[in-house]
This record gives sequence, C-alpha cells and structure tokens, in this order.
Amino acid sequence: MEQIKNFYNNAKPKVVGFVKKYYPYIIQIAVFVGVLLFDLITKSVAANRLDLRCTNCGGRGSSVDFIPNFLRFLYTHNYGVAFGMLGSGTPAMRAILVIVTTIMAGGFVFAAIRFRRENMWSKISFSLIIAGALGNIFDRMFLGYVRDFLQFDGWIGGWFSFIFNIADVALIVGVLMLAVWIIVMYRPQKRFVGPIMPKDWTVEIGSGELESNENDSQIAVVSIASLNKTNVIETESKTESETFVEENNETDS
Repeated sequence: MEQIKNFYNNAKPKVVGFVKKYYPYIIQIAVFVGVLLFDLITKSVAANRLDLRCTNCGGRGSSVDFIPNFLRFLYTHNYGVAFGMLGSGTPAMRAILVIVTTIMAGGFVFAAIRFRRENMWSKISFSLIIAGALGNIFDRMFLGYVRDFLQFDGWIGGWFSFIFNIADVALIVGVLMLAVWIIVMYRPQKRFVGPIMPKDWTVEIGSGELESNENDSQIAVVSIASLNKTNVIETESKTESETFVEENNETDS
C-alpha cells in the first residue's frame, strides 16, 4: 500500500505537468476523435434503424421527426459529394472523389501541424475539418457511398432540402471557424534574419535571439515588430563601407 501511495505521489506532478503543457493538443485530439467516432456511430445506427430511401431501387425510406418542423431523420446513400450533389457520378468519378478528398484532408493535416502553435480556435477548426473529411472518406472507401440521414424540415427545409450527416456539419462548421480565424485572428509572424556572424560573436538587439546554423555560425533573428528594419540595413551598409575603406588603406600602405 505504501508503494502504491509513493508511486501516486511521484507520478501526480508529472501527469499534471504534462497535461498543463500539452492541454491544447489534448483538446484538439479529443475533438477530432470525438467527432469522428460520433459521425461513424450515428451513421451505423441510422443504417440499422431506418429504412433506406433509394430512387434507383424504389425504396421510399422512413422519415422520423427528431425536432418537429425543424429536423428529421431520412436515411439515404450518397454517391456524390457533400449534400448529395453530383449523386449520379460514375465509379470512376467516385474514385476521383476519394483521391481528391484524401489529398485535401492531407493538406489540412499538414496545415494543422504547420500552425500548431496558434490559438485554440484554429486547433478546433482544423480538428472539425479533418474529422469530417475522414468520416466521409471512410464511407467512400469501404462502402462506395456516404451514409446521409439528416434533413431540415419546416421553412428551412423549403429552401435547403439536402440530406446530410454529422461529418458534413463538422466540415461546414470547421470551414466557417477557419475563415473567421484567418480574417480576424491570424497575424503572421514576420522575422528579419541578420547577417551571418562568427560563432564567438554575441548580439543583443531588442527581443532578438541567436540561432545556430549548420556551419556552427550564429544568425541574429529579430522580430520586425520590435526592431526597425531600416536601422538594421543602415548599420549593415555603414559597416560594409568602413570595411572597404580599411581594406583600401591597408593596400595603399
């Protein structure tokens, strides 16, 4: 019992420290996994509990009200893109859709890694987009179609009659959140890289920092937000002029 207590006391600070350090990424992964599992589970339940609506096979489907005059369940197979568009595509077209959507999902994965240090809003938007894309890619790859089961009713259904699923909702919400982040929140970090200096030199310029390169030299990396780039260029030009004069003096002597 004492050993278990000691193990708990030793492990607790490490676990707490790990969670505090990586909690944004933990939340991002949790949103991704949760949305993807919720999408696949709801599709499976709809396929097992609802009758299929199929225009080609004559199935009229069963409509079940979820929120009266707002949202209902109506199960169908979507062989096209989101919201049933291009539903009459050929097998070759469906294969192209799988390839294109997989490449797009890979691009968003790369973007999520590239902007991993941004705020929580961007992390959640990337998680929603990737989870939604993978949810529909899973259906296309293993079933040949996407399982849709949600449809608006009432006045909304009068102008938006498409049938969709949780993955489509995650995609739309994620794209809207990403657009808001790009337009309102995102501020790219501009950096000015100064001249290469010998390893034994030191520099202190504003909030700059030193980075080592492959040749064991150091590069002064200074944020433009905390440094006037014009002053740096003038200083560099002055130094080059002085060096040129000194070399000429040594040659004349």
